[in-house]
Amino acid sequence: MKIKTKKMKTKKTLYSIIAAVLIMVISTGSTFSQYRDVTGKVKTIVNKVVTFPDFAKSENVQGVAIVDYSVQPNGSILINHIDATDQRFVSYIIKKLSKVKIKGLNHKTVDEAITCKYIFK
Repeated sequence: MKIKTKKMKTKKTLYSIIAAVLIMVISTGSTFSQYRDVTGKVKTIVNKVVTFPDFAKSENVQGVAIVDYSVQPNGSILINHIDATDQRFVSYIIKKLSKVKIKGLNHKTVDEAITCKYIFK
């Protein structure tokens, strides 16, 4: 009887550990999912602001810019790094993003790096 009891305790302990691990995996997955959703919302807002620049239209200029930015606690955008094929795209993006104010994020993406690639053609 003692052997069966010991095996039963081992099974119960094993099931408890598996349940705890599953709960951690599920809760972590939903956190990452929430982060992706919020990051997607930020990118949508920013992408509505960064459009094809007037100078590029009038001068028939094409190019690419890669922007690494983060959202500050006050909702403003902090540009960490920009690479672009034309310096005018850099100036344009800085000007546009300086006017963006993200609201209602509840600090879910504050200080998290977000990278966007813009193809201007």
